Amino acid sequence: MGDTGPCGPCSEIHYDMGPAASDQGHADCVFGCECGRYVEIWNLVFMQFNRDAHGNLNPLPRPSVDTGAGLERLAAVLQGKISNFDTDLFAPLWHGPANLRVLATVQVPKRPHLCASSPIMPGPVRSLLPRRASRK
Repeated sequence: MGDTGPCGPCSEIHYDMGPAASDQGHADCVFGCECGRYVEIWNLVFMQFNRDAHGNLNPLPRPSVDTGAGLERLAAVLQGKISNFDTDLFAPLWHGPANLRVLATVQVPKRPHLCASSPIMPGPVRSLLPRRASRK
């Protein structure tokens, strides 16, 4: 959280990713070590106060609970992966572009003397192309 704004006590759930996740090769570290072995996967913040610029805590008119879980972190834990990028959420994004094929090209007629063309890709990749090239 920032220096000012809603705040309160919090609770965090961490997961031990095992010795293989340690950036520093720790095999026997304990919780609290910053080596990457222990990953926060969920937190709860019990919003009770508003901290002003002077550090004063003023009670909120409507206290609440802010909760958050990292979908990609939960996926890594459930799939036994150390890196979020090795999960089935992200792996296709990293490996997919190598398997893409150009299905067609569209000539951009705005300046006929510049014979430019843009590839049209399947699925969500289409949104990466210039708008004009993706229109019929």
